[in-house]
Amino acid sequence: MKRFLSTLLAALLCLGVAVLPAAAEDATEPEPTVQTQEDPAEPVSPPEETAAPAQEEPTAPAAETHRPLSPYREPALADYAGDETAFREDHQAWLDSVYARYYHWKNSDEMDWRAPYDPAFRAFYADDPDLFVENHLVFKKLTAFVYENRKRVKRTFAVILDYFDTDEAEEFCTTLRIPALLDGCAVVIDMYYYPYDDMDVTGGIGYSNDTVKKLVLEEGLTGVSSFAFADFTALRTVSLPASLKSVNRGAFHNCTSLKKVVVRGELERIGPSAFEGCECLHRFDALKSVRYLDERAFADSGLRSATLYGGVRMTSGEEDVAIGTFADCKELQTVRFTDTDPEDARLGLDITWRCFSGCTALQTVVLPAVCKQVSIYENAFEGCTALRKVTQVKNLKRIYNNAFLNCTALESFTLPKEIEFAEDDAFKGCTGLQRLYVHSKNPDLLKYKDYDDGDMRGREISGNFLLSVPKHCMIFVANKEMKYVFKTTGYKGDVRIRVTVPAPKTARLTKQGGKVTFRWSKVKTADGYRIWSFDPKTGKYTKLATVKAPQTSVTLKTNARQFVIRTYQKEAGDVSWSLVKTFK
Repeated sequence: MKRFLSTLLAALLCLGVAVLPAAAEDATEPEPTVQTQEDPAEPVSPPEETAAPAQEEPTAPAAETHRPLSPYREPALADYAGDETAFREDHQAWLDSVYARYYHWKNSDEMDWRAPYDPAFRAFYADDPDLFVENHLVFKKLTAFVYENRKRVKRTFAVILDYFDTDEAEEFCTTLRIPALLDGCAVVIDMYYYPYDDMDVTGGIGYSNDTVKKLVLEEGLTGVSSFAFADFTALRTVSLPASLKSVNRGAFHNCTSLKKVVVRGELERIGPSAFEGCECLHRFDALKSVRYLDERAFADSGLRSATLYGGVRMTSGEEDVAIGTFADCKELQTVRFTDTDPEDARLGLDITWRCFSGCTALQTVVLPAVCKQVSIYENAFEGCTALRKVTQVKNLKRIYNNAFLNCTALESFTLPKEIEFAEDDAFKGCTGLQRLYVHSKNPDLLKYKDYDDGDMRGREISGNFLLSVPKHCMIFVANKEMKYVFKTTGYKGDVRIRVTVPAPKTARLTKQGGKVTFRWSKVKTADGYRIWSFDPKTGKYTKLATVKAPQTSVTLKTNARQFVIRTYQKEAGDVSWSLVKTFK
C-alpha cells in the first residue's frame, strides 16, 4: 500500500511540473513578438520528466491485481495474489477508515458480518440475501435449534440487527412498529433468556434516536432485547403485547420523554436498568404482575407510586440479589406490596440492598399481609428523609445494618413477635424516632449470634439495635423480663411495658335529668377504665372519670353529647391502653 501511494504521489508531482510551464507560456501570450519558431523547442526537459512516470506505471499493479478498497467489503488475502505485505497494509487502512462506523456481530458458526452505520448501508444490505430492511429496521435470518415439547427442533428466526433514521430524501420515522412475523420467520428481539443452542446473538438496536415518539410491539413477541431502545430520547409511548414476558437489560434506559407504557398482558420480568433514567415515567401499572425485578430496573425514574407483587424476586441471577432497584426515584411517594400466592408466600420477600435508597419523597411503605417472612437488607431505605411509617410489619423477621440509615422523618416503628434480629445499625441516623414498639418476648433478640441461612451461612449477626436508637426514643416492650434486658444493655432512654389490652365489646349510655349513665362490658385483664367526652367542633377530648375494675358502670353530670371509653392495664408500674370504644 505504501509503495502504491508513493508511486501515485510521484506521478502527480511530475504532472504538476508539466503543467506549470504551460501556465507560464499562457501568461506570455500578449507578447506575440516573443513567440518564434524556436519557442516550441524550449520545453524539452519537461517531456523527458513526464516520460519517467509512464515507465514506472507497470510497477504499481495494486489497482489491477486486487479490487480497490470499499467500505462495504473487507479486503481478502485471495485478492492479492499471495502478496501478504500489500494485503496487511490495505487491510489496516480499511480498518482505520471504515471499522469505526460499523457494528460487529458473531455467532457460534464463526460467521461474522459488519453493518454500516450511515444511510448508505442499505446498498450493503441489498447484497446479502439474509439481510433485509423493513420499516426502518434491519433484520437478518438466522437458523438455530430450540426445544419444543422436549424435542430439539431447527427453526429460522429474523433477528433485529439495527435501526436507522431516514436520509434527506425521506421523512423521519416517528412511529416504530415491530412485527412478530416477517417473511415467514418469527422476529426475535430477545436472545437473552431463551435456550437458543447454536446462537450467540443479542438483537439489540444499540444506538440513540431522537425521532421515534411511539413504539408498538405486535402480538407474538415475547421479549425486548438488551439496550434495544436505549436513548430513544423522543419516545413517549410504548405498547407491549399480551405475549410479552420480559423486558431485558437497559431496554428503555434513558428514554427521558417516556410517559406511558401500555401493558396488555402479565409481564413477568424487568431486567437490569430496563427503565433507568425514564424521568417522565410517573406510573407503571404492570408492576403488580411482575415476578422478577433486577437491579436498578427503575432507578432514577419518575415513578410516583409503585404497587408490587408481594412475592416479587429482586434478583440479578439465581444467587445474586438485585441492588438499587428503585434507587434515587425522587418523586416516589408510596410503595405497596400486595398479598402473595400460597407458593410464593413460602419464599418470603427480600427488600434488597439499596432498593429504595435516595427516594427522598417516599412517605409510606405497606408490606404484604400474607407472607412467610420479610427481610430488609442493608441500606434498603437509606436517605428516605420523608419516610414516616412502615405498616403491616407482622411478617418482618430480619433488619440488616443501615436499613433505615438517615430516615430522619421516621417517628415510630414496630418490631413484631416474629422478629429474629435487627442489627446494631438498623436505625442509624433516625433522629426523629419517638416510639419503638417491640412485641417480641425473646431476650436473645439483643444478643450476638451466628446466623446460618443460605448466603448468610456462618455470618455473625449483632442484634443489639438499641445502639442506633436515639436516646429520646421511648421503647415499649412486651413484659418485665424484656424491660430488664433492655435496661441492662445500657440504653439510657425510657423503656416501658406495653401489653395488648382489649377494649370493651359493648358501651352504652342513658340520659335522664341532666345526668348520663354509662355501662360497658367487662374486660377480664383490665385494671380499670377511663371515660372522655369528645367535642367534634374542636376535635378535643376531655377526661370525665376513671373507674377501677371490676366496676363497669358510672353516672355523671355532663352536657356533652359524644363520649368514648378505653381500658387500661398496669404491669410493673407501666400502663397500657386499649383502643377507643365509642358509647352509643
